[in-house]
Amino acid sequence: MTDSADQRTLTLVDRFRQTLLAEPAASAFRFLHPDPRAGGELARVDLPNATLDRRVRALAVRIAAHATVGDRALIMCEPGLDYVVAFFAALSAGAVAVPVYPPNPAQLRRSPRRLASVVTDAAPAVVLASPALTALRPHLVTWLPALADVAWVTTDVPEQQADAWRRPPVVADDVAFLQYTSGSTGDPKGVMVTHANLLAHLPQLRRRYQPAGGCHVTWLPPYHDMGLIGGLLVPVLGGASVAVMDPMTFLKQPMRWLEAVSRERATVTGAPNFALDLSVDRSTPEQRAALDLSSLLTLFTGAEPVRAATLDRFAAAFAPAGLDPAALMPCYGLAEATLCVTARPHGRGSITLDRPADPADPGDAGDAAAPARRHVSCGSVLADHRIAAVDRATGGRQPDGEVGEIWVQGPSVAAGYWNRPDATRETFGARLSSGPGDGTGDGSGDGAAEEGTWLRTGDLGFVLDGELYVVGRVKDVVIVEGRNHHPHDLEDTTAAAHPLFRPGGGAAFAVGSELDRLVVVQEVSPDAGEEHAGPMLVAAQEALVTEHGVRAADIVLVQPGTVPKTSSGKVRRSTCRDALLAGDLDAAVRWRLDRAAEQPVTVP
Repeated sequence: MTDSADQRTLTLVDRFRQTLLAEPAASAFRFLHPDPRAGGELARVDLPNATLDRRVRALAVRIAAHATVGDRALIMCEPGLDYVVAFFAALSAGAVAVPVYPPNPAQLRRSPRRLASVVTDAAPAVVLASPALTALRPHLVTWLPALADVAWVTTDVPEQQADAWRRPPVVADDVAFLQYTSGSTGDPKGVMVTHANLLAHLPQLRRRYQPAGGCHVTWLPPYHDMGLIGGLLVPVLGGASVAVMDPMTFLKQPMRWLEAVSRERATVTGAPNFALDLSVDRSTPEQRAALDLSSLLTLFTGAEPVRAATLDRFAAAFAPAGLDPAALMPCYGLAEATLCVTARPHGRGSITLDRPADPADPGDAGDAAAPARRHVSCGSVLADHRIAAVDRATGGRQPDGEVGEIWVQGPSVAAGYWNRPDATRETFGARLSSGPGDGTGDGSGDGAAEEGTWLRTGDLGFVLDGELYVVGRVKDVVIVEGRNHHPHDLEDTTAAAHPLFRPGGGAAFAVGSELDRLVVVQEVSPDAGEEHAGPMLVAAQEALVTEHGVRAADIVLVQPGTVPKTSSGKVRRSTCRDALLAGDLDAAVRWRLDRAAEQPVTVP
C-alpha cells in the first residue's frame, strides 16, 4: 500500500489504538471526582490503556449489532470514563458519533428543546447511555418520542466481546462525528467533522499548545468541540495523560479545577473566559496561595470573547500560586473548522491592542472622540490554514487592520452541515473576489490562495501583524440610531457599572418593529435589595451613554443564573430576547426601567 493510500484509509480509530497500545499499562485517562467519604476531596480513578482498548472494542461489537457503517450513534453519557469509551466505541463500529448533553433524570419533563432538535435531525440508530439512564428510557421517550424505536446500548458491555471486533471499512474522508453548534444564534446544526479533519487538526493543536507528554486537566463539557477535541483528543493523541472532571464539579466549586491542576502537576488546561472570572470570584487569597500552579505551561481560553480585564485579573489573583502569565493563551475557533483557527503559541502569553475609535469600524460608535477599545489578540492562524477579514458587501479582502467578516480556509474546515445543503453552500462555499494577499494575514502575497472555497464564520474581526482580533458576531450587531454596537461591549460596560452586577451575566439585544431599541438584561447579586434598584439602573444607563453614546430603552435586572447560555458559556441573546418578550423571564425579574419616567419599577 502506498503512502497516499495509507493517508486515505487512516482514521482516528487507527491513531487512537496505535497511541494507547504503545503503552498498554499506562493510563491515558483518569477521572477525578469528589469523594464524600474523604470529606469531598478529589478521588482518582485510573483506566489502563489496555483495559480501555478492550472496553472500546467490546462496546463497538454491541453497537455494530444495531447500526451499520455511517449510522448515527447518540452518545448520551455523563462526562467521565464511560463517555470516553462510548465515543471511541462509536467510531470503532463505523458509526457517526453524536455527542449530546444527557438529560437530568430528576427533570425528564424539562428535557431541553435542543436535545429534541438534535435527535430529530440526526435520526440515530442507537443510543449509548449509562445503565441508570437506560433504565429511565420508558419515561424519557414520553418527552422524546423520536427515541422510541431506537436501540439503546449500555456502556457496561462484558470485555470478552472485544475479541469479536473487526475494523470497519471506514476511510479518512468519512464523517467521524456530528458536532452540533451551540445554538447561540439559532437552531443547532450538525457540523460533519471527518476523520481527515481531525487527523489534520490534532497535530496542529498539539504543536501550538501541548508540549510533548505532560498532563492535561479538563472539566470542559465533552459534548462541545472545545471539551471533546481540545480537552480529550489532542492531549491523548499527543502522548499526554488526561485527568477528567465533571463540569458540575467545577461549577459547584470552581477551585476544584485549579486544585486538580496543582495536585496533578498539569502542564495544560483550558476554559472559557467566564471560568477565569468565576475562579477569582469564588476563591480567597488564602486558597489561591495554597496552590502550586508553577507546572502549568498553557492555559488556553476561547469559546467566547476573551476579555483583557479578565486575563489581567486572573493572572494577578493566581500569581501567588506560581502562575506564569505567559501561560495564558487566547485562541479563536468554531465547530465548522473542527475546533481552533488561531492561537497564541504556548509560553508567549497574551497581547492586547488599544485601538482608537474608528467611524468605519462596526465595533465602534462612529464617534472619533470615543474612548479607545482594548482588544485581545487570538493569535496567528494555524499552519496550512488561511484567514481573511472580508468586506461583506463586496466579498473582497479588507486591508490589514480593517474590520470584516472572518473567513477561513484549510484542511480542518469541516465537510458541511448534516442534511442542510443550502446552509452548507452558504457557509462553506464562499469565494473571495479578486485582490492581493494569501489569506494568512501576514502580507506574503500569494494570489493563488484566493482560489477555492472559504468558510464564512459569521464573526467579525481584523488581522494586524499576523494576529487575529475578534470584535463580535455579524448577527449580534445592535444598530441604534444608525450606529453599530457589539453586544458584548455593551454587556461588559453594564456589568462594570455597579458592584452588585454579576460579570458575564448580561445580554444586550435589539427589540421593536425596526429592531432599533436597545434592551439590556443583567443579572444581579443575591445581596441586591430594594434600596439598590435605583442606583443600579441609573449607573447602568449612565455607563451606556458615557461609554457608547447609546441609551437603553429598557434595562431589566434579573436573578442570578437567568440569562441563558450555551454549554461553553456563550450568551444566547436571541433566546433571552424571545423569553423576555414572551414573559418567560417574568418570575426572575427583580427590577426594570420605567421607559417613560426612567424610574425603577419593582416586580413582585
